[in-house]
Amino acid sequence: MDRGIEDFRERSERLIKQARAARRRTEQLRADTDMRWRRLQELEEAARRELERLRADGAESRDGADGAAGGPRPAGGTAGGTAGGTAGGTAGGTTGGTTGGTTGGTTGGTTGGTTGGTTGGTTGGTAGDPAAQALANGGAALRRFLHPCLHGADPGTVMAAALRAALEVTGADKGNVQVFDRTAGGLTIAAHYGFDQDFLDFFALVSDTGSVCGQALAQRRAVVVRDVGLDPRMAGTPASQALLAAGVRTVHSAPMLGAGGEVLGMVSVHYRDVRTLSDAERGLLLPLTSRLGRLLHAVPASYRQPFAPIPQI
Repeated sequence: MDRGIEDFRERSERLIKQARAARRRTEQLRADTDMRWRRLQELEEAARRELERLRADGAESRDGADGAAGGPRPAGGTAGGTAGGTAGGTAGGTTGGTTGGTTGGTTGGTTGGTTGGTTGGTTGGTAGDPAAQALANGGAALRRFLHPCLHGADPGTVMAAALRAALEVTGADKGNVQVFDRTAGGLTIAAHYGFDQDFLDFFALVSDTGSVCGQALAQRRAVVVRDVGLDPRMAGTPASQALLAAGVRTVHSAPMLGAGGEVLGMVSVHYRDVRTLSDAERGLLLPLTSRLGRLLHAVPASYRQPFAPIPQI
């Protein structure tokens, strides 16, 4: 009987120790989760601040260009000012603007001129700049991509959201997301928009510098080619011919880098017409590729490879 009681006591003590150890592990996991959540919030806030900075840079760039082209603006026509702007007229109302005359209003603006109001902007200028407009308005695709719910989502969902956001903020006509396949030794397309099968077959694997994304891969930095038909690095090359056949003239490729500087993949946007991108526009993809790299790094290891190509978004 005494031996049975002793055995029972030993088993009870072991169970108590196991329960305490499990509790400690649970508390540690909770602490780790809280720390990661705080870190994620910090990263989200950093991404938002970066996008705000890019928006401000874009506004300054446009203001400088407008000033150089049209001379000094009237005091009542300063974009983003408290009072409205003018388009060859006089600002009226509390913060009104004009459209060739006097238009009153509390948040006035102009058509073909300068939009006043506390949020500022232009109808004739910003409306012609989809990238700045998307950043200013915080487009739906960008908001979805910045949402914390994407953390830990499957790669297909993450890359599709990234591509939609990239197309929204840049105003590009086409685009794709590639991932670096270590086995194949190059970039493979994982998400795309606007391309036919011939294009997808040609760029199924990019491992040299004959294309824009290949140059960005080799240099580990963003590369812009203004005109693939005339650029000395590309003119007459098979990649240039494939791009022209797909109706592409300007290409902007930006790599997503890992913590050690390794290339995890590439985000590329494509324009039908020749575009001269400002410094602010060139920087639009940087916060997106940075976040995309972090999101893909957070994907469970069992889901990371292979990245199966997903249908056109």
